[in-house]
Amino acid sequence: VIDIFRHLSFKLRVVGSGSQLKSLSDRASSNVKFLGFVQDADLVKEILRCTAVIFPSDLEYSLVPIEANALGRPVVAYNSAAARELLIDVNSDSEFGSAVFYDSFDKSDLESALNKAIKSDWKPENIKLNANRFDPDVFKVKLTEILGEI
Repeated sequence: VIDIFRHLSFKLRVVGSGSQLKSLSDRASSNVKFLGFVQDADLVKEILRCTAVIFPSDLEYSLVPIEANALGRPVVAYNSAAARELLIDVNSDSEFGSAVFYDSFDKSDLESALNKAIKSDWKPENIKLNANRFDPDVFKVKLTEILGEI
């Protein structure tokens, strides 16, 4: 994503620190800003002021897309099975969509997904509903219902 942004006009703010931070920041263009570690309150502010959160990972489970959705923000996600379990594709459900997916790490795919995210008529209250599926209280109720059927 860092390399692709060299060829895009969008701005990217990267949150987090890790072993690749220096390497990534060394090759980033001027439209990419690395914030490093941020406190939770500052992370909320960053998410609330963004157009979309980019999730380029195929991790089996991550809180990042759920946290973004919980704040009413859409996600631009790499099209992985894990992301598909967590997010609702706006192309499949324009009313309750919470994400735009891209299929490959090339400029045209990511740029197309970003443009779709910018042009979509997101409904923050509906995006938040997606995150509610992962609320611990919802999990407890569902688990209790399942156990009651046994």
